[in-house]
Amino acid sequence: MAQENLEGAAFNILRRHVQGALRRNGGAQAFTIEVSEEFRHQPGGVELSESALTEFRAALIELPERQRDVIVLRHLLGYSTEQTARCMGLSQDAVRFHDAKGRRRLDQYLSPS
Repeated sequence: MAQENLEGAAFNILRRHVQGALRRNGGAQAFTIEVSEEFRHQPGGVELSESALTEFRAALIELPERQRDVIVLRHLLGYSTEQTARCMGLSQDAVRFHDAKGRRRLDQYLSPS
């Protein structure tokens, strides 16, 4: 592949694959969001329970696509703002915006009512 932005091209292929699977399955979950051990073990020695991880996955799926992509790349895969921007074809400011907005939405979804 003679792509200038190989990461971005690979990310777009993955996104199209997941979207196609969602359409074929009538919106049913097409993939499992795996959470790394690092994410599971939060600062201060707190370990997220399986029910908390299930709630997190459900909330993540509810985010708008761009916010979800940024959250997954930045916080689950550990990409830097610069790497995320390059993958998604966005400016770093746009990545920071979608990251902040996505985290606020996750907080709302996950806050006890």
